[in-house]
Amino acid sequence: MKRLLLSLVTLAVAACGADDAPPEADQLACNHLQNGPFQEDVIGDVRDGTAPEVTATVVARLTAASAGGFAWLGVDAAGDHGVYLSRDVTVEVTDAAGAVVTPTEDTTSSSACGEIAHRVVVPLAVGVYYLELGVGADTLDVVTAAVEIDAQRDD
Repeated sequence: MKRLLLSLVTLAVAACGADDAPPEADQLACNHLQNGPFQEDVIGDVRDGTAPEVTATVVARLTAASAGGFAWLGVDAAGDHGVYLSRDVTVEVTDAAGAVVTPTEDTTSSSACGEIAHRVVVPLAVGVYYLELGVGADTLDVVTAAVEIDAQRDD
């Protein structure tokens, strides 16, 4: 009986400790921000398909001559999506019609790594979305990742 109780306590403590780990999407974004692959591009001046694409598999290394601009993101599976930035700059996500998508999370770091300086999680349906980024004159690395919802992990 004592062994069973000890085993159950050990499992409960291990399960609680898992909550302290950074989300898997953050870890994936860190790997890409640290190791690439990188695609250099100039941030778009207008909110349309001529702006550079941001994906989950290639880091968009964006530069701009002005204070900011646009990039776009194609979503093929609905759910929460993280936008990970190498600098803490402003970011606004809009759908194809121009409606602002309100973030469910907006943080200036991640415990997964120091390369994530700004993390925004937004609920997105299938479609095209635009990121309005306050880049400034410096380079900005941007990558996205599908984010698992905490409630789904508890099931």
